[in-house]
Amino acid sequence: LIKYLLNKTTSSTNKTLSTGFTDLPISMKEQNEKLLEAIIKQSEENNKTVGKILDSVLTEKSGKDKQIHDTRMNYRKGISKIIRTKLKDLLNKYNADRVFILEFHNCKENVVGMPFYWADMTYEEIARGVKSIQPAWRDQEASQLDPIIDDMEEFGGFKIYTTEDIEAIQESSSTLYRKLRVEQGVQEAIISALYSQDNILIGLLILEYEDGGFIPIEVLDDEDIIAEANSIATLLDCTTDKD
Repeated sequence: LIKYLLNKTTSSTNKTLSTGFTDLPISMKEQNEKLLEAIIKQSEENNKTVGKILDSVLTEKSGKDKQIHDTRMNYRKGISKIIRTKLKDLLNKYNADRVFILEFHNCKENVVGMPFYWADMTYEEIARGVKSIQPAWRDQEASQLDPIIDDMEEFGGFKIYTTEDIEAIQESSSTLYRKLRVEQGVQEAIISALYSQDNILIGLLILEYEDGGFIPIEVLDDEDIIAEANSIATLLDCTTDKD
């Protein structure tokens, strides 16, 4: 009887263990599926939360960028009147044929993201009978101005160009020489650099004298022109806190 009972108990235990081990993979599979389902659900919730945060941040940034852009556009409109008045005064005071400003920018880039270095004539005042050249100075590659930029660095941001100086430009930039001498007939010029508060060259103030016109040495005031250039540069400098 004892032997029978022991055999029966052993058989029952083995059956229980066998059933338990058989059911174990099914139980673990169900738990894993539930766990995976919970993880996926949590991940979806997290993604939704992150998406909402990103949308909010991007919307806020877009709104702020637009506000800054609009503010600077209005600021530009305001300073344009002041700058044009300054150019008109320089035109009359120094009897120039043309006074204008070239501003540098990099609003375009090539297919791999390398920005171009451009120059645009943003302001121009001309004497009576002188033809405007502003359309010819739109989106011009600034590298053609390298001889002048080099001169600005060498001469402290200001130089008076004689006819001989302009003729010498032919050796360093044939394109610029053609613009100045062949197309415009520039005889002499006065150029003052426009620097930002971080000492970055942001543009050039140029007084031109075409064929038959010469710089009035008797009234020429270098310091006055440089002071006006600095004043204009301050107005154009967007790194200052105007927002």
